Amino acid sequence: MVDEFGPKSQFVAVGKRNLDYQGINIVTGKYDFAEDHHPEGKLYARVLGAKYAHAKVTSINTSRAEALEGVEAVITFEDHPNWSDTILSVDQQIAAVAAVDEATAERALDLIDVEYQILDAVFDPEDAMRTGAPNAGTFPDGNITPSPSALERGDVAQGFTEADIIVDETVGWLRGHTHNEIEPDSTVAWWEGDNVYFNIGSQWPWGQRNGSASALGMPLNKVHVRCHGTGGAFGNKYWAKIDIEAALLSKKAGKPVGIKLPRRLYTVYGNHQYAVKLHMKLGLKNDGTLTAVETTWWGDGRSNGGRSSWQDPCRHTWVSPNFKKDEWGVANNKPRAGAWRCVAHPEGAFLSDLVLEKAAAKLGMNPLEFRRKIFVSDGMLDQDTGRPMRTPGWGVHQCMEKAATVIGYESKYHAPGTETLPDGRLHGIGIHAHADGHGSGGGGSDSSVLYMLRDGTIMFNSGSTRVMGGPGAQTAIIAETLGMRFEDVRCSDWGNTIASEGGGQFGSRLTVAAGLPVMNAAKDLRAQLFAVAAGDGTDMLNVTPDDLDAKDGQIFVKSDPTKFVTHAQVMRVVGGAIIGWGLHPGGNLRKPVGEFEVGSPTVHKAGCAAAAEVAVDPGTGQVEVLNYVSVLDAGRLIDPISAEGQILAGMPLQVNQALYFDDIYDPVTGRLLSFNHIGDKMGTTLDVPVDVDKTDASCLLETIDAVGPFGAHGIGEPAVSSFVAINNAVNNAIGVDIITGPMTPKVVLQALGKA
Repeated sequence: MVDEFGPKSQFVAVGKRNLDYQGINIVTGKYDFAEDHHPEGKLYARVLGAKYAHAKVTSINTSRAEALEGVEAVITFEDHPNWSDTILSVDQQIAAVAAVDEATAERALDLIDVEYQILDAVFDPEDAMRTGAPNAGTFPDGNITPSPSALERGDVAQGFTEADIIVDETVGWLRGHTHNEIEPDSTVAWWEGDNVYFNIGSQWPWGQRNGSASALGMPLNKVHVRCHGTGGAFGNKYWAKIDIEAALLSKKAGKPVGIKLPRRLYTVYGNHQYAVKLHMKLGLKNDGTLTAVETTWWGDGRSNGGRSSWQDPCRHTWVSPNFKKDEWGVANNKPRAGAWRCVAHPEGAFLSDLVLEKAAAKLGMNPLEFRRKIFVSDGMLDQDTGRPMRTPGWGVHQCMEKAATVIGYESKYHAPGTETLPDGRLHGIGIHAHADGHGSGGGGSDSSVLYMLRDGTIMFNSGSTRVMGGPGAQTAIIAETLGMRFEDVRCSDWGNTIASEGGGQFGSRLTVAAGLPVMNAAKDLRAQLFAVAAGDGTDMLNVTPDDLDAKDGQIFVKSDPTKFVTHAQVMRVVGGAIIGWGLHPGGNLRKPVGEFEVGSPTVHKAGCAAAAEVAVDPGTGQVEVLNYVSVLDAGRLIDPISAEGQILAGMPLQVNQALYFDDIYDPVTGRLLSFNHIGDKMGTTLDVPVDVDKTDASCLLETIDAVGPFGAHGIGEPAVSSFVAINNAVNNAIGVDIITGPMTPKVVLQALGKA
C-alpha cells in the first residue's frame, strides 16, 4: 500500500478529479427526494401552529376538522410525545391533520377550535435580560441560562496589571438569521405491522431513527429510515421536526402519510442562527503582545435558550497565556436557535475580530502586522491542553498570507476613510483569519462494510446521506487502499439505516468520520485478499502476504512486479464474496507530530481566512464587494471537485451574512416575516464577485492531517466563517467602526451620521 501520508504524486485515485455523480443528480432533480415517494393510498398532512408567542392552550376541539370529508386522521399535542400545551413561540406545533389532498388538510386546520390563556411575551434579547422582564417560559427563574462552567487559563488579573494598553469594548448584537434552503423538510411515513418506515430528507438518518424510536417508545430495529435525496441541509435537517407526527397520523389512519412543510413554517421550525453580543477586554504591550483576554458573550437563545462556544476562534487563534470566557444563552419567545451551517465560529470570529481591529488602531499597527504578531504559529501546542495539533502547523498563518497575497492587501491598505475611488465611492480593504475547530470528524458510531464480489469489483453501502463526490472521497479511499481503479468501486445504497451505522453529515465531519471506517474496512478486506493471493493453500503467487502490494487492479510481488494476479482472479479462487468491516478508530494521532507518538491525544484546528475589497457609496450606503478571496486549509485534497465546490459555494453565503441575512419579526406578535427568498434578502450572483482564477484549488491549501484518511479533514463550515473581512473592509472605507451586522445601507448611513 502507498504511504497515505506521503506525497500525492504516488496516488492513483486520491486527489483526482473524479466525477461527482451524486451532485449532478441532486442539482438536476433526478434523485428520489422524500416528497417524490407516493405509495398507494398516501395521505397528505398539514401542521397547525399556535397563534400566540407565549400562551397556554386551555382547550382544543378537533371534531369539526374530523368531520370534514376527506380528513382521515387528526392528532394534537395530547397525542404527540414532543408537543406541549405550553406555547413558547408563535406557530409552535399543536395539531396536525392527514387528508386525501393538501387543500383538504389546509381547510381542516381552520376547523380546529383552540382557546388560549395569553401570557406576556418578550422578543428582544436585551429586553429579556432586563430586571422585571416577562419570563419567556423556557427557564423557571429569569431568561438567562445558568452560567456555564468558567474557562480560565493563567492569571487574567495579573495579565492586565502587566499591560501597557487596555482595550475595553462591547460589540454586537450581530443579528441572527434563518435557514431557508430550497428543499423544505419532507417525510413519508407508513407502518408494516409494528414496524414504522420513513422516507425523509435528512442529513442524519441515524439520528432521525434514534429520535423517532425514543419518542414512539419503540426498539431501534423496528424503526427504519431511508434518505436518498437531500438538498442543502446546513445544520437544519438532523432532528425530528415532522417525522413523528407523520408516523402517528399514519398509524391512526392506517395509510401512508406524507408531510411537506410550507415555506413559511419551514423557516419558522428550522434552526435560527444566534444573534450574539460580546464584551471583550484586552491587555496589550506596546509592541502588540497580548497579556490578557477576558470575554463575556451573550447569545439570543430564543425559545430554547441555547448557547454555543463563540469564544473558540479567539481563544485558539490568539496567543495569550491569560484567557477567560463566560457565555450566556438568553431565552425569549422567538423560534428556536441552533446551528446554521457553522456552529459558533461565524459569530465568534466576527465579534472578536472587530475588537482586534480596534486594538490594532489603538496600537497604531497595520491590522495584518498585528495579526502576524499575536496569532498562533506552526509547531505551537494547544494553549489549554498542551496537546499537539493534528496538522504540522495550525494553518492560520498560511491561509492569511495567501489571502493577503491574492487580494494585494499590503499594497492596497490605507488608513481608514482616506481613499476615494474615481466614481466618488469610498474604497476599503479588510482581512481576517482564525483557527476553526470543525472538520475533525471524531469517533462515535461510524462504521463501514465492503463487499468484494466474484468479479473483483467492490460494492458498499453507506450510512451517510451524502457519499462525498458520488461517491468520490469514500470511493477514492477504498480504491487507493485496495489498489483498484476508481470506477471498479461503487456505492449501492446510502442514507439507509439498514446499512452499517454512520454518523451525521454535520460538523464538517463526513470526510474523516466516513473516510476512516471505509479505509479500515478496505484494509480488512485487503488482508483477506492478500492471504489468498499469497497462497493460503492455493496455487497462486506462493509468497507471504507481507511480500505483496496492489495497484491498478493487480496484486503483485513487491520484489518482482511482473508476478501478479488480478483481484478478479483471486475472487474466482474464493468463489464468492469477501466482506471487509471497519470502525472509526477515534481521534488520536495516526502519525507522529513532533515529539508526540502515534496514539497520542490531539486537538483539531484548521486555518481559514478571507480578504475583501469593497466600494461604499457615501450617499446611499450601498456596499459593493469588488473582490473577495476565501482560503481554507483542506488537509489532503481527496476529492478536489467537492472541495472547490465548498469554497465557491461558501463565498456567496459569506457575502450574504455580511450584507443581507437578517431575521425580521413583527415586534408585537413575534411572528417571523422574512420567510421567503425575497424577504430573507439573499444576494444573487451579481452581488458576489466570484473570480474562478482566485477561488480554485490555489486557495485550498494542502496540509497533511495526522488523523484523517490520507491526511484529509473537513472544510464545509470553515468555508463560511470569515465574512467579518467584509465588515473590516467597510469600516476601513468609511473610517467609522460598524460593530454589528448585517451592513445594510441603513446601517452604513447611520454610521456616517446620515440616517
